[in-house]
Amino acid sequence: MWYSITAILSGEVVITPATPYRKAITSMLMLVGVTFIGFLTASLAS
Repeated sequence: MWYSITAILSGEVVITPATPYRKAITSMLMLVGVTFIGFLTASLAS
């Protein structure tokens, strides 16, 4: 799953964080970004 998300977001270049700490931070940022886009879309639709 990690490789498919990074491949989709960055095109064909797969960027993988080196440490588990960086993976956790990146995963949290992805979830925050998806949540923000969801809230933004919902507020524009209403």
